[in-house]
Amino acid sequence: MSVQVFDPEPLKKIAQELGDELPAIAAGSQSIGFGPATLERLSGLGKKLTAVDGSIVKTLARIAKLSWIKVGDGNPTCGYRLHTQFEILRGIPNRIDATSANPKGQADERVVLEQTLEPDRLYVMDRGYNKEKLWIAIHSKSSGYIYRVRDNFAHQVIKERTLSPADLAEGVVADQLIKPSSETTTLDHAMRLVVVRAEPHTSHGRRAGRKFSNTGPSCSGQIQIVTDQLDIPAELIAEIYRLR
Repeated sequence: MSVQVFDPEPLKKIAQELGDELPAIAAGSQSIGFGPATLERLSGLGKKLTAVDGSIVKTLARIAKLSWIKVGDGNPTCGYRLHTQFEILRGIPNRIDATSANPKGQADERVVLEQTLEPDRLYVMDRGYNKEKLWIAIHSKSSGYIYRVRDNFAHQVIKERTLSPADLAEGVVADQLIKPSSETTTLDHAMRLVVVRAEPHTSHGRRAGRKFSNTGPSCSGQIQIVTDQLDIPAELIAEIYRLR
């Protein structure tokens, strides 16, 4: 079975129906790792905090089961990619777009997000969404982004910002105004880099016969996060990414 035979459109409807049945979690915010004080701060940002990912939604078991198919060797492989936008403060998906598993062309997670952007959202993304055009599109939509870049992200530091005691307590090691080093950059807004301590680990490499890593890229012990949000405290930027 493949997306050429199986129409993924019903997956969207099922995912939306299941998402609508999930209760909001604002009153029970401890369940996803933050208390009332943090909830109040996040609610005051003026934008809907939206985590973005392009993979199987594990909490929607019925959808996940449909998303894996058998290949020639009998091992399961992903037949569908679910591009999920998850409202963190509500605890439910805002939308789920189903595409083929191969993340190219119209199924590229960056393309899918750019085509579905909404105003007044704060999109929280991982390294797979590395695309300057996408950052510009989000900013021009009157939304914002918090995005983890790869360790080798090339940039120039324009200004070092002073860290507060709260920043240091959260593990923030740098807060900088930056710009991409690329001579072809078309970035039209200010960009900020927040660097946070993290547990270092080494990738275990790729599974036999697979084109992806078991553990993702290695981590040097620091996470680099770029954002267009200049007024949010660095420690809250770190907290928001942690919630993702």
